[in-house]
Amino acid sequence: MRMPRQHIRLFLKLLHQVDAQRISNNPYCIQYFNQIKTHGAYYLSIYHRVLETVIERCNRQPDDIRLIDYGCGNGVLGLFAKYCGFKNVVLADVDADFVHAARNLAQQMNLAVDVIPGSMDELQHYPADALVATDVIEHIYHLPSFFKKVQQLNSEMVTVFTTASNPWNPLMVKKLMALQWKDENVGNPGGGLSGSPHPPYRVMREDIIQQYLTNPAGVQAMVKATRGLMRQDILKAIDTFKLNQTLPNPAPDNNTCHPETGSWTERIYTPQELEVAFAAGGFSCNFKSGFYNGFDGGVKSVLKKGLNLLISIFGKRIAPWILITGFKK
Repeated sequence: MRMPRQHIRLFLKLLHQVDAQRISNNPYCIQYFNQIKTHGAYYLSIYHRVLETVIERCNRQPDDIRLIDYGCGNGVLGLFAKYCGFKNVVLADVDADFVHAARNLAQQMNLAVDVIPGSMDELQHYPADALVATDVIEHIYHLPSFFKKVQQLNSEMVTVFTTASNPWNPLMVKKLMALQWKDENVGNPGGGLSGSPHPPYRVMREDIIQQYLTNPAGVQAMVKATRGLMRQDILKAIDTFKLNQTLPNPAPDNNTCHPETGSWTERIYTPQELEVAFAAGGFSCNFKSGFYNGFDGGVKSVLKKGLNLLISIFGKRIAPWILITGFKK
């Protein structure tokens, strides 16, 4: 089943009528929204692809599909789904500022959706046929647990994700590993679209560990070994270390997460790791290539259109992002 592409043009026209200053007073929310609006044809083409995948996998018309936009941010994907005729749409995010922005944007665009603060635990009372998320799966702390909760909500749930953490593309992997190294060892001053400021994750873990271990060598060994763990699991690792001097294994490669929130820095999963995570909820998954932004005009767009042609030959190895679809085994 195909979804009319004219929805992109018509929804983009509505989006350009929105005053970003009226949806939020948070600079990050405003910048994020303006980024989507400025490159609207590209982002809505991605969302169109996501929603078409949902329709094909559910094998139903949009007006018979209940949808969750998980980690919705400003909610543009979910609002686009509602505009395209999806039956019920729920926007969910753990960030209170984004929840507020999504609610305001829905009101401005006169689209009736539910906006929920929280994660999978808060969604258990909102039945759905499909869950979509863009640039989210690479931040979820423990994916197998996430998919077990998806299964509890609906064992036949269709899930569709997009992520720039494409393990097949060596250039993208190199770029993301540099970001991971920076978060781990340098920190983030904040500003722009880089997110909230934070110290180096290594230093944050050290501050936690020093409260429970006094030997400098033991502290540094634990700091290194707990890369990729959040506070609750760091404390468990410390207890185990005190009992038998056993250290955990750090996350593979450069992968690292915020010790307080558990949010990964663009976690790069292998296909096998993703398959195992989906399987924990009784799901299978497949992977498809994304595409470059050839919509903005100018020389860069011409080059990116050329790259999109090459994707048809080289596939995920040169794709800027991948689309991951989950479905019942």
